[in-house]
Amino acid sequence: MEICTLEQYYFNNLMTERLQKLIEMNDKKETDFLLFAIAKEYEADGLLEKALDCYARLLMNYPNYVGTYYHYASLLQEQNNNAEATNIIAKGLEICILQGDKHAASELAFLLETEED
Repeated sequence: MEICTLEQYYFNNLMTERLQKLIEMNDKKETDFLLFAIAKEYEADGLLEKALDCYARLLMNYPNYVGTYYHYASLLQEQNNNAEATNIIAKGLEICILQGDKHAASELAFLLETEED
């Protein structure tokens, strides 16, 4: 059993409390922002499968939420799932072009370049 410091204990409990509140809020009325925040909390807590599930749900329910593409693809790359990450990046670039979001497009393009290295 790993022993954590008191600071880590409080931090972990705070994260869990924040995650619980986000889930409760999302259960009342799901939004792209809340679902994204939940995915990021799961990711921060090391619950990567749950984070990936949230990102997939975001893409299904909110395909125009451009921030999802970068974070989802980045996590997939970390999991050595480069083929799926490349697909997510390609979809994200299409959405960015349609929305005229040059900043998000450049971040996705950079992510694609780093994947190819």
